[in-house]
Amino acid sequence: MTNMARTKWHFKVLARELMQIYRKVSCESISDKVKKLKSFMDFYDGNLGHSDVFQTEFWQNLAKKEVELAVELFDPDQIDLREKLAAMYQLDYISGVSEGMAFGQIKRNNNTALINTRSGKPIKLLDIRSFSPFVGGVAFVETDFGYYRLINKKGEFVSGEVVQPTTLTKETMSSGIFSGAAKVNGEVGDFFFGIDGKVKFDKKGYLHTTPFCDGKAWVQRRDGKFAIINEKGEETVVRNVKRLITYADGVAWVVKSTRGMMDAAYDQEGKELFHGNFAEVLPFHEGLAAVKDEKGQWFYLDKKGKKKAGPFVSVHHFCEGRAVVTSLDKDGKETGQYVIDSEGNAISRGYLEVRDYSECLAAAKLFQDRWIFLDKDGRECYLNVFSDVQLDFQDGVAKVGLASERESIWVNKKGRRIFDSNQ
Repeated sequence: MTNMARTKWHFKVLARELMQIYRKVSCESISDKVKKLKSFMDFYDGNLGHSDVFQTEFWQNLAKKEVELAVELFDPDQIDLREKLAAMYQLDYISGVSEGMAFGQIKRNNNTALINTRSGKPIKLLDIRSFSPFVGGVAFVETDFGYYRLINKKGEFVSGEVVQPTTLTKETMSSGIFSGAAKVNGEVGDFFFGIDGKVKFDKKGYLHTTPFCDGKAWVQRRDGKFAIINEKGEETVVRNVKRLITYADGVAWVVKSTRGMMDAAYDQEGKELFHGNFAEVLPFHEGLAAVKDEKGQWFYLDKKGKKKAGPFVSVHHFCEGRAVVTSLDKDGKETGQYVIDSEGNAISRGYLEVRDYSECLAAAKLFQDRWIFLDKDGRECYLNVFSDVQLDFQDGVAKVGLASERESIWVNKKGRRIFDSNQ
């Protein structure tokens, strides 16, 4: 559906719904508003066949006027329709695009609309402060300062309140278990929860928990000991661990020495994979982790501790078989950010900035206010040049800016505009 056709269709739906309300609302006190509103409808119907009138900006402005007038007209009992119209035409921004869903900020009341991105229809209006993208059919929303609950795609709450919950990813939600700080039966600590919101395992909680990965998670018990826990709640204590740094991709970085160096990697069974004195480490992703040595140089290691690429000045974690790095040329100058494969081979030239790959495409900055997309081979994909990239590709669409038109639009993977950001 073209942008013009989409706007006409939305407007036609609006007209039909408003006419239904006319039959229900008394016109004694609002007759003037009804007449004015109906004149808009008559104008719409009378000009339906004149293509020269249907300019996108014209219809957007007219639709906004309709909504402003309609909101004044509606009876308080018509809250559902008012929310629907506000979400349809007055979204300040759209974010959290994932699994056919998104969240839109409504200008009029600062509430958030849950939207089906495939149909363009708002599902429900939510009074929330922040949100995460949907993963596995659920998303976290912040209902109050620092308190989060899971919702489903109908906008219904499916869990109780937690503090600092697990980041939702396909990996962390594969077990259907998430963790977060909470107060349960008078006990304050980290707890594990099922998707139904019920507490699992130790009802007294833990000092620290990690997300589940391939059926295992790390915990620090209330006695201070570290253990690996499975989906049944069975624990295996891991000895000689002073501090847990991070756990991802089946590997935990831990501190064994008292010097505070991150010096050992452990597998899911609690066995040491390798050790060394590193100044800094990043979590494992796709079988590789970046580590900084005592000279300040970055390298990528595999799960056996073998160097796979480096040295680099700066690094990102691997995503879809690619990583963004910066190195020094023969004159000691930084090369700019470029893309490497899992063997450390450069597959793109240098750019001012390159973002992580998402759905096989990465945004790259040519120079100020000029962005393009790179494919998995490091090639620049389209002739289109965007002023910025506000949202990377999710569900086949990305939100970008157009310097020539001073607006934000949504594009598909062919770089073609699909609809404007305020629709």
